[in-house]
Amino acid sequence: MNNRIAGLGVLLLTLYSRGFAQEQNLPRLAVVEFNVNMDTPKVNRDAVTVRNLVESQMVAAGKYQVITRTDIDQLLANQQIQVSSISSAENIRKLQLQNISYIVTGSLDALDEDYAVTLRNLDVSTGRFSHSANGFMGSGSRDIYNGVTQLASSFAGGMTTQGGQVAQAGSQKPKSGVSPADIGARFSAVPGGPFLMGSVSGDSDEKPVHTVTVSGFYMGKYEVTQREWQEVMGNNPANFKGDDLPVENVSWYEAIEYCNKRSVREGLTPAYRGSGASILCDFRANGYRLPTEAEWEYAAKEGNQGGLTYEYSGSNSVDAAAWYSGNSGNRTHAVGTKQPNSLGLYDMSGNVWEWCWDWYGSYSGGSQTDPAGPASGSGRVLRGGSWSSSAQRLRSAYRRYYGPSYRYYSSGFRLVRVFLP
Repeated sequence: MNNRIAGLGVLLLTLYSRGFAQEQNLPRLAVVEFNVNMDTPKVNRDAVTVRNLVESQMVAAGKYQVITRTDIDQLLANQQIQVSSISSAENIRKLQLQNISYIVTGSLDALDEDYAVTLRNLDVSTGRFSHSANGFMGSGSRDIYNGVTQLASSFAGGMTTQGGQVAQAGSQKPKSGVSPADIGARFSAVPGGPFLMGSVSGDSDEKPVHTVTVSGFYMGKYEVTQREWQEVMGNNPANFKGDDLPVENVSWYEAIEYCNKRSVREGLTPAYRGSGASILCDFRANGYRLPTEAEWEYAAKEGNQGGLTYEYSGSNSVDAAAWYSGNSGNRTHAVGTKQPNSLGLYDMSGNVWEWCWDWYGSYSGGSQTDPAGPASGSGRVLRGGSWSSSAQRLRSAYRRYYGPSYRYYSSGFRLVRVFLP
């Protein structure tokens, strides 16, 4: 009997030792705190919940030796490492000395009643973020649990362990919409350059004419359609119904929400975070966003054409370029049925007004590079005129603004994105 007990003890010790040895051969991974865009008790509590759920999924993956939250927090404190600068060369050297292979971090961005969660994997051996994933979910406790658990599980599955090393798996195909491979189908490349913004013969708020230089970007060839809106948002607020008609009757806030939701849907990094008057834009993010007012006018004037532009976008004939009060029959029309400008952009004049990112403000006379408008204001800019506008309001330099909650069945938007790497 004693021999049997002794034999069982040896067997258990052997199995434990093997398991321990195997764990030691796995790459060491730590999940650190998540950045938040809104410093409130609820958002901060939810960020801790997100971190814990992500850590649990990394443990469940069985591919890493996961360092506990307490241990990594203590280690970072001892090494005087701030999460905000964790990828700096000095901090990377400190992490390497601790034999840490991967750091998982990210952000929780509150937008109205929803959250956008981004996960990022820092490969300590290279000092670069090698893998990322994004998810959009409600801010309720069950929504967070379900959304983060699914996102983290997918994130962990997106990396494969090979010989003790983690390699990024092939990128997933977007669920819908335009992927990098076929972006040319619905987007036009707008090469950057200088142009003259404003008009010497226009309204007072179009002056003074000044030189603006914009960086290159992709712009939607068409205004966002009702089909595209319904695919992402699950509703159709438009007054004039039709899949290929531009979506209208949407506020600036709703356009921002659409941009973020579509970005997450297609595996891109959302450009917007915050809520209300505190919404911020990350112009470096690869997700969808609204054009700045300067980008919009630059594209409407067909880019860097030495200041020689048509009165309307792509033509001096308003009937050739636009649906407006003189020919629309008091309604919107299918996108892309009028003459495009030389960049292949349709309906930059007419059909529906298009929301821009900027708060409305007066022009300054100096040269500018990539301006994004005033820091605050009472109204957001709309450009391009609509089916109900007079020809005078369809000029490429004409400006209009309304509060960001304003919606009407003559107002829609189109998308832009940064140039893809």
